[in-house]
Amino acid sequence: MYEGKRPPGNSGLKVLRVIYDLQVGGVQRMLYRSIAPLRDEGVALEVVCLKERGEMAARFEEAGVPVHLIKFASRLDPIGVLRLRGLIRRGGYDVAHSQMYAANAALNAAATLGVPAKVINSYHSQTPFSGKSQERFARWTAGRPSRIVAVSQSVADAVVTAGIERDQIRVIHNGVDLPEEEPPPPMAPAGAPLRAFWAGRFVKQKRVDMLVDIAAGCRRVGVPLQLTLIGEGPQLEKIKRRVAETNLTDIVTFVPFQADIVPFIRDHEVYLSASDREGFPNTLLEVFAQGRGALLAKIAPNEEAAGDSGAAKLIGDDVEEWVNWLRVLQGDRGWVMTMGEAAWNRVREFSVDKTCAAMARLYRDVCERKDGR
Repeated sequence: MYEGKRPPGNSGLKVLRVIYDLQVGGVQRMLYRSIAPLRDEGVALEVVCLKERGEMAARFEEAGVPVHLIKFASRLDPIGVLRLRGLIRRGGYDVAHSQMYAANAALNAAATLGVPAKVINSYHSQTPFSGKSQERFARWTAGRPSRIVAVSQSVADAVVTAGIERDQIRVIHNGVDLPEEEPPPPMAPAGAPLRAFWAGRFVKQKRVDMLVDIAAGCRRVGVPLQLTLIGEGPQLEKIKRRVAETNLTDIVTFVPFQADIVPFIRDHEVYLSASDREGFPNTLLEVFAQGRGALLAKIAPNEEAAGDSGAAKLIGDDVEEWVNWLRVLQGDRGWVMTMGEAAWNRVREFSVDKTCAAMARLYRDVCERKDGR
C-alpha cells in the first residue's frame, strides 16, 4: 500500500537500489522508510538483491516497489555481474544506486562493462573496507560511480583514507520518521530505578559486554538501574551467560528483536550505546525522535549526531564514568527530561524527508551532468 503524500503516478526519475539482501537491518529499514518520501520527490524505486530477498522484501512489494533477485555466487561472480548489467540495461533506470561494499563492487563491475544508468555507491560504516584488496578494488573502480554517498563525515573520511577523491563524496545523513506531536516525557517516581535500554545486533563492535559491566558497576555502588537489551545476533548467548555469571538477571532483561521499537523507547528513560564503530546511528535517531536522551561512547559519528544539543552525554571507555553519569540521571529525573526535550529538538535536523530531499537532489544533479559522470 502506498503511504506517501500523493498517489503513485508518472515519476520523474527511475532508480534501482542495489543491495545484498532485504533482511532486517539498519540500512534496509532506512531504505524502506525512504520509499514514500522519495516518491513524493518524483523518484520511483526498484530494488535488486544480490544474495537473497530477505524477510523485508514483501513489505517493499506491498509498498509498490518491485524487488528483483540476482543470486551472486561470490561478490564478483561474473555471471551475476552480467545479469545485473542486463537488468540495468533493460530496466530503463536513470540511476543505479548500491548500498555497502559488496553491492558497490558488483555494481561497479557491471558499470565497467557499460550501463546506461548513472551509478552511485553508498557507504555506511567507519570501516567501509575489510582489507587492502577491497580498498584497491574501490580505487580501481572509483571512476564508475558519478558520486559516492557517505552517511556521516566520519564515513566520508574513511573512504578518503582508502584513496577515493573527496570531491566525489557527498555526505547525506540517515533520516528518521518524526511523530506528528512531541512524545510524552518519561515519568518515574523519585528513587525508582533508572530505566535504561540498548537495541541493536549483538555483535562485537556494539560492545554490549561493556553495558553489562556498567550494570554490574551500578549494582556495586548502589545505583538503582533496570537495563533492557533488545535484539538478536551472534553474541547474544555469550552476553546472556555473562549476565548470569555476574548475578545480574534481576536487573538486566533480554527482549528479542522488535519490528516496532517505539513502545520500548517510550517505556524507558535513557538509551545507552557503547559501540566503538558506527556509520550514522539509526537507533539513536529513533531514540531522539521519541524524546529520549542517551549516554553514548565518545566516537565521531555519535558526536556528529548529537552535536552540542544536550541530548546526549558522550563518555570514554571508563566504566566508572558511565556509572557516575547513571547515578546523576537516576538522582535527577529533571535532567532526564531536559535531555529528552533536547533530543526532540535535535532530531529535526535528521528527518527522513530532509534525507530524501537531499538524495533526490543528488539523483537529479548526476542525471543532468554532461561529462559522463
